[in-house]
Amino acid sequence: MLKYFIESNILMLIFLIIYIAFCRNSYYFKFNRVYIISSLLISIISPIINWNFLNTSNIITFNISAISEIKATAKNFELANFSQNDTNQFSNILLIYIIGFLFSSFMLIYKLMKINNLKKNITYHNGYKMVINEKVESPFSFFNKIFLPGAEYLANEMILQHEISHVKQKHSLDIIFIHIIKCIFWFSPLPYFYLKLCQENHEFQADKNVINRFNRKEYGNLLIQNLLKNNQLTIVNQFNSSQIKKRLLMLSKKNATSFEKIKVSFALFLSIFVLGTSIYAQKDSTTLHGKLLDEKNSTIYTIVDKMPKYGNEMQDLIKYLGAHIKYPALSREIGAEGMVVLSFIVGKDGILYNIKVARSAYNSENLERTKARRISSKTKEPLTEIMIKNGFLALDNEAIRVLESMDKWTPGKQNGKEIDVRFTLPVKFKLE
Repeated sequence: MLKYFIESNILMLIFLIIYIAFCRNSYYFKFNRVYIISSLLISIISPIINWNFLNTSNIITFNISAISEIKATAKNFELANFSQNDTNQFSNILLIYIIGFLFSSFMLIYKLMKINNLKKNITYHNGYKMVINEKVESPFSFFNKIFLPGAEYLANEMILQHEISHVKQKHSLDIIFIHIIKCIFWFSPLPYFYLKLCQENHEFQADKNVINRFNRKEYGNLLIQNLLKNNQLTIVNQFNSSQIKKRLLMLSKKNATSFEKIKVSFALFLSIFVLGTSIYAQKDSTTLHGKLLDEKNSTIYTIVDKMPKYGNEMQDLIKYLGAHIKYPALSREIGAEGMVVLSFIVGKDGILYNIKVARSAYNSENLERTKARRISSKTKEPLTEIMIKNGFLALDNEAIRVLESMDKWTPGKQNGKEIDVRFTLPVKFKLE
């Protein structure tokens, strides 16, 4: 879950920087609108492609003395569960997230109800629904309705055309979508920036439609006259805006320049590159070991009525690992410890297929722990990065080797039928 939020926010930030640098001040308002919404969608969807949660409720721990003979027996293994402190910490974080999500959702619902309470004295003007209510501070639109402070605004064609433009282009859908993203990512400031930029672009689009029908200078004067009025409902498309200066600057433009076209094209290219890099990073390029199974043409289950097992009970799996795992000499020499998470498929025939390392022992956390341990022990022998990396990868290879040597498992069953099941086996190597 944490990994998902981190990756999503990284993508949001990258796309946001690209938009501000190359698109924000361009005259390609339709492209900007598509870019903002698309970049948000990509940011929240891309990280969950091929998203798999590892089942690590039981971790097999391999203990071996640093000064003893490298020999594995059943007593070298024990089941290690997550500590109560870890569970409590996760529960507290989850509780905080839920509270923030519920509060943000409540505020969204409150704003929607506030708008709904304004729906009085609905009248039709040129085929559009007009809500006349003195509680409305300044004209705004929300979906197919235009809200006005008084009936006198019906005579102001420029303001009406501005709000009709919002209605026609269904800008409210964008706003609601980003508000939902804000609820999910309430802890991140990025959706708030996206909302601000989206509303800004909406105003540019509506302004452009107005000056296509009315005098540009007169409309600019109208914006200045309404500068001091401001509607506080950020969930709506409002006529007045705190960014009047930018809107006036956009009004001074008549067409997109060639340079803007180059910038927008480069932004599109850069965004495609970022997306491609993200997809490639998530692509499973891990080497498969053992016998191979074509997963594209097979139905692989993850949760079934009866999970596959080795022998008659968990202890049989522990005994096998205890009898066959040998702590690699290089790993022991550099003091490499860590968890290796293996993923494989237990076939309907009981054979293990597509064995791979889902999480390597070689990571920044284990690397720093190893370096700190050697410093504290005042070991003079220097270690190169290659030695350290090979020491951790040796743990991965040893876990794979032992798994490849195993006999057939008892296959898993679904509705009484033997099926192919994806299985995750975390093995923790530990020196004592």
